[in-house]
Amino acid sequence: MYRVSSIGKLSLVRMVVVSWLSILLVGGFWASWVYLDFQEESDQLRSDYFAERKTLVLQEVQKAFALVDQIRHEEMTDLVEGVRSRAERVSGLIDALSRDGLPPSSISRAVMNMARSGSAHRGDLLVELADNGKTLLLLDYYPKGLDIDYLMKSLVGLHFGERRVVISMDDGTVFTFMLTVRQSESPAMRIVSGACMEIAEMEVRQRVVTELEEITYGEEGYLFGGTWSGVSMIGPAKGKKLWNVTDSNGVLIVQELVAAAKRGGGYVSYVMPRFNGKRQSPKISFVMPILDWKWYIGAGVYVDDVEVIIDQNRMLLKDKMISRGGIVFVVLLLLSILAYAASIRFAHNLQDTIRSFTDVWNRASSTGDFVNPEELRYSEFKALAEAANQMVADRRAAEVLLADRVAQFKTLAANLPGVVYQCTMDGERDVTFISDSVFSLTGYPASDFMERKRSFLSLIHADDVSWVNEVLWADAKHGRPYSLEYRLMCEDGGTRWVYDRGQARTGKNSGELTLDGVIIDVTERRKAEQDRYAHIHFLETMERVDRDIRRRGNLDTMLHEVMETVRKAFDVERSWLSTPCDPKTTHVRIMVETTGADDDVRSMDGETVAVNDDMRSVFAAALSSTGPVGFSPEGEHPVPPTAVEKFNVKSMMVVPLYPRIGDPWLMGVQQISKSREWSDDDFRLFKEVGRRISDALSNQLMNRELEESEEWFRTVTEQSSLGICVVQDYEVKFANQAYCDIFETSIEDMMALPPKGFMRFVHPDDQAMLMEQAHKKQTGARDAIETYTWRAITTTGKIKWVEIHSKTVNMAGLPADLICLLDITEMRRYRNELEQLVDERTAVLERQATELQEANARLFRLDDIKSSFLTMVSYDLQSPHDLEREDLSTLINEFTAYSGILAGTMEWHDRRIDAGDLITGAVDASRYLLDGKAGIDIALELPDYLPDLRVDEAMVKQLLKTLLDNAIRSMEAGVVTVSVESPDKREVRITVSDTGHGIPASALEDIFEPFHQLPQESDSAFRGSGLGLAMAKAIITRYGGSITVESTLGSGSSFVVSFPGIK
Repeated sequence: MYRVSSIGKLSLVRMVVVSWLSILLVGGFWASWVYLDFQEESDQLRSDYFAERKTLVLQEVQKAFALVDQIRHEEMTDLVEGVRSRAERVSGLIDALSRDGLPPSSISRAVMNMARSGSAHRGDLLVELADNGKTLLLLDYYPKGLDIDYLMKSLVGLHFGERRVVISMDDGTVFTFMLTVRQSESPAMRIVSGACMEIAEMEVRQRVVTELEEITYGEEGYLFGGTWSGVSMIGPAKGKKLWNVTDSNGVLIVQELVAAAKRGGGYVSYVMPRFNGKRQSPKISFVMPILDWKWYIGAGVYVDDVEVIIDQNRMLLKDKMISRGGIVFVVLLLLSILAYAASIRFAHNLQDTIRSFTDVWNRASSTGDFVNPEELRYSEFKALAEAANQMVADRRAAEVLLADRVAQFKTLAANLPGVVYQCTMDGERDVTFISDSVFSLTGYPASDFMERKRSFLSLIHADDVSWVNEVLWADAKHGRPYSLEYRLMCEDGGTRWVYDRGQARTGKNSGELTLDGVIIDVTERRKAEQDRYAHIHFLETMERVDRDIRRRGNLDTMLHEVMETVRKAFDVERSWLSTPCDPKTTHVRIMVETTGADDDVRSMDGETVAVNDDMRSVFAAALSSTGPVGFSPEGEHPVPPTAVEKFNVKSMMVVPLYPRIGDPWLMGVQQISKSREWSDDDFRLFKEVGRRISDALSNQLMNRELEESEEWFRTVTEQSSLGICVVQDYEVKFANQAYCDIFETSIEDMMALPPKGFMRFVHPDDQAMLMEQAHKKQTGARDAIETYTWRAITTTGKIKWVEIHSKTVNMAGLPADLICLLDITEMRRYRNELEQLVDERTAVLERQATELQEANARLFRLDDIKSSFLTMVSYDLQSPHDLEREDLSTLINEFTAYSGILAGTMEWHDRRIDAGDLITGAVDASRYLLDGKAGIDIALELPDYLPDLRVDEAMVKQLLKTLLDNAIRSMEAGVVTVSVESPDKREVRITVSDTGHGIPASALEDIFEPFHQLPQESDSAFRGSGLGLAMAKAIITRYGGSITVESTLGSGSSFVVSFPGIK
């Protein structure tokens, strides 16, 4: 309902509003333009200011990094020059002291005192003698716990120059040493001067921090920095962990700074927290990384000063807009007054015109005639009158046409082969129109529907109501026609299938949805279609079953595929095959069970289950019927209680199968989700499927028995080591692989031989005998020999001895020979070889008896040597000379040690040891042997590198002492040379050479035997125990090494000992 308004008043209001809106739009546009111009100027000012401040911090950081690079370069240059100059100074001092005639020990003490007292470095100076006093070590900035020995190993072979050495500490820390090496000639001393780069770098960092803290710029600018872990090294929060510090906006300041530094440098914006009185304001910083320190260095400036200038400009703009806004308001008020006066005049004229048009219209309405336009003054109102007259004429024509169409519709509806209806969509679908033909379709008269005694919804079958509603509402929602088929309930209780087609529309007045449609009876068509579909389903199912049966595969695979096809064809949840179908049996085996995806009951496929009374009743019903038996809640046969309780079965159908082999089988299907009444089509299809499966079972079971028999015979013949064949009418009918292998031919070639063709494999001397025996076997002679031997000739010409076993069998009603051949060639060869082996073993035993006699003689000789040794020891023990008693004590210890090695009771103390140190120590420990030997000396030759050894240090020293002792005792004068080398860097080879008497060639073979002694030139010469070289060989043998000797009589001997090294 609209409120009645005056056209004059509306015109007045509209003119005022338009004038005001025009002025407001112009004023608003001007204010917006001024404001946007101000914003643009402010943004430009802010951008210029930001660019200026960013350039400032970038330049400051670049200056700071230039200073850092300069400091690091200066400090490293000073450190390198200091290390080098210290080495030169110490080397010069040693040379000067040496020229003054000071002994080496005094020179070493003087140099060390000078180095300690004269050090001008900022850290501790390590001054130490290493390498047995041959190296003077001078280290600046060294870490605590430094392994000096490892450091010296890295300098082996370096006497002049520089080297960088990397050392890992026990805690995993890695240090780099810069070392300068100089060599003093007299005394021979190596000077090693160096410093640890990492510790020296810590001094550099401290200087960098000190100098950067002194740099400022602008009014409040300063440098800051820290580690990548968030510890501040420079700035107002120095020494604090700032990793999780955030500003008022939640920015993790230090984490953002570190991230920018790791990217190679960048800007970070944040609000500065209050640190040591610093103001809390927006700030922008630029940072760059010191990568090898994992530091960042940055500079920042406050950026909120520009906002003060912008606020001042904003206040000036505000005052300007207020003054100009007052002027606009005055102009707007004057214009409103003028518009009001003009609108009042126009409204009065318009009201007079409308009043005259209303009078004319009322007269025309009361008489029912057309309006006369000539009675109106203005052309606009005349046009309105003509339009109204046309509307009256159109309405009169439409009423006549509507009456004619209604008559036509009623005639059409009465003659259509169906029911025409119109009903509402809501509620019970009350009918507003329905044709009389509804009576012939349903048995209910049309008046029942028109008088609301019966609704349209009450006719639809209960099972179809829900989905029909869904389809109708979906089509109505999208404005499309509907067409569907469903069932109607008739007055006689029957059902009819109908085809319903129509469209939903919305009433113009009521706005309700109504259905306009036509219903046609399609019951007969549906029945014909169902019969056709059932027949097609029958044919398709039988085709799939036949295809599954014909598909290659074993019996289990075929049955599973067929039963899955059956389950899908009958649209059930489970199908199965079991055997035997016998009420008297106690157990039944579930041969096949297939289930649907939604069946959560455990499958019993392949299981054997006990038979209960319910199962026996099912077996009995199936066997007594001529076709399938259906089980349902309302049928002749109820579902067995066990099937209901255990598997929730609602309906079931079974049929017995009678294969031609074995007991009857039972095939069944079960419906679990809903109850089902089995139709005649179901029984007919199930019976035919059962017949096809029964035939397939018969064929498969017979094939399985035949295949098992063939497989058994094939396995026996193929796995047998005997050659097996069947000969009939002098022709090979069967031969296995073992038989063909004897003659070195294939089964194909053997089977292709013509009658008597196998005689090609018989030795010519044996063919007559073999043919004679074959003839006797073929004719059934009593004197035929079943087992005998003969010679065979293979395809490659080899001659083999075979043993034949034959027996007459019946084959296709005729006699045949079943022959077994055994290759006895190897057996005959083994017998011959055994006889030959007996002869050879007899000869060996005779030779061993001779060798035992010779060994016994050698034992007697060794026993004589031991007796002599013991006699010598006993004599020397009575000697009053202490020296001889000491030597005898050593000999007794050697004898005891050698006995322990041979008996396995010696305790070995193996450990990893430097080969050079071991050999040097052994040589030094043996120099006492030179006492009283003025003309003899020992020379040791060591290479720069030797691999380490894992040995018993004492035992190896004893071995080398033995070799040195023998060499010294064989000489009157000269040099015993101990030469050490490692040709392949994996073994240590020691050569002990002398220029003594040498060893006779005849004695070289026995010198490593225990108690062996060389002939002595005089009775006064010392006679050894004869155990030294024997024990030396036992020691080196334990470590997987070797010992050899080369000697020239009168020129000297060389003993070479090799030890395997370790990495």
